[in-house]
Amino acid sequence: MTLIPKPKKSVSIWLVFSLILFIFVTISVVKKSPWVNAFDLSISKAVRSFASPGLTKFTLIFTSTLNPLQTTVIVLLISGTLFYFKKKWQSIFLLTNSLIIGFVINTLAKIIIARPRPGFKHLIHVSSYSYPSGHAMGAMLLFGSLIIIINSIFKKSARIALVNILLGMLIVLIGISRIYINVHYATDILGDWSLGYVCLVISYWVFFKIGVKKNETNTKRPSNEP
Repeated sequence: MTLIPKPKKSVSIWLVFSLILFIFVTISVVKKSPWVNAFDLSISKAVRSFASPGLTKFTLIFTSTLNPLQTTVIVLLISGTLFYFKKKWQSIFLLTNSLIIGFVINTLAKIIIARPRPGFKHLIHVSSYSYPSGHAMGAMLLFGSLIIIINSIFKKSARIALVNILLGMLIVLIGISRIYINVHYATDILGDWSLGYVCLVISYWVFFKIGVKKNETNTKRPSNEP
């Protein structure tokens, strides 16, 4: 019995689609294609049309839950809990995706692309580049990893399906919150969702084919001891 379910063919299709989408958006952002500005302004206007003092206060609190410090604490607590209950591979999977892959890939992409932040009034202080969004990628890797982990531990049920939906909604809402507080363009979010998904799936495959599979082989191998 595997610790992580085997990737399906549909995942491969979404991987290719996400990779193409990331490349397309990135090239468009770098070349400042006309559609990028129109798309960003229209989405920002639509998101900000719901603005209110109460929603702004809630959004600022909500979006801060995936700041670097908060993310590290959340991931360490969950990983520690998984490790305590002998879910070693799931613990390593979450740590690798959320604290290593996400940080390294996103930081390099920001430095290489060097896109300035939106010219609107920011509702929080930000100092790094805009593209891609670290929070959006962090949400994809953190909550995406949790979806995979939960489905590797528990049997399929209506409750698990509901949890999957809620985690998926968190990925979307974190991205939208970054647009709402004027620190990211819509294309920043779109690019990082696609990049985050690509990283998640590749990590998923490596974890399944190399980590878990190798562990199972070693476990089944008969001992040479008398």
